[in-house]
Amino acid sequence: STGSEEELLFDPEPERTLKRQKKAAKLRAAMGDKNPPPPRRTMGDYCKRSDTEQISLGFRPANFSRIQTSSPYQL
Repeated sequence: STGSEEELLFDPEPERTLKRQKKAAKLRAAMGDKNPPPPRRTMGDYCKRSDTEQISLGFRPANFSRIQTSSPYQL
């Protein structure tokens, strides 16, 4: 056992990983801290409420007039 107890992870494609890491480092060096990338968006970001004072059901159908509210087969 060596002095460091770091676990080595298996990488099936080390060339691609190295290329990706170099590209990210080059991009970070070029951008500096001026424009950090935006945080990753989640589903919650797409479904945020814009009308906090009004109660809504969230999603509305695209064409509300086509929804049938009664059975097409009347008895």
